[in-house]
Amino acid sequence: CSSDLYLNRPFVVGDLVELPERRLTGSVRAIGPYYTELVDGEGRPFYVPNALFSANAIVNASRRQERQLLLQLPLRPQDTAALAELTGTLRSDLADLPGLRPGRPLRVHGSWGEAGPVLRIEAYSEGDLEGSLELRQALLLRAAAVVERHGAALAIQPR
Repeated sequence: CSSDLYLNRPFVVGDLVELPERRLTGSVRAIGPYYTELVDGEGRPFYVPNALFSANAIVNASRRQERQLLLQLPLRPQDTAALAELTGTLRSDLADLPGLRPGRPLRVHGSWGEAGPVLRIEAYSEGDLEGSLELRQALLLRAAAVVERHGAALAIQPR
């Protein structure tokens, strides 16, 4: 029933929703009495009968409490010796970034990948996508500065 959408509010205009059983994903553009207008990743609108939202599971990606960020930064093979020092410096230099989710650990690990050493950074942000993207950018910029300060360099991966 369309009144369920107004009473329960599983999503609002602007939310990114998914009906996994129907393989439908889109941003909510409008909620009408009979249909909800969604827009797919390519900007194409499509209209979903509101009854489908009552009869199927809904994933509302916009209402996440947190988002996991995982960065894997490959280093040049000659920077292997600096890996331990880099991970320690990154742990302390990244811990004060705004946007990190309180109570969730920031993890920095050094490992060996296919082509050489890899810095792996795992962090959690608050739930909103924009804040998550800003935190990701801040992590990348600060990590690159730390790598450069240690005389190391990020390896360019061939495509």
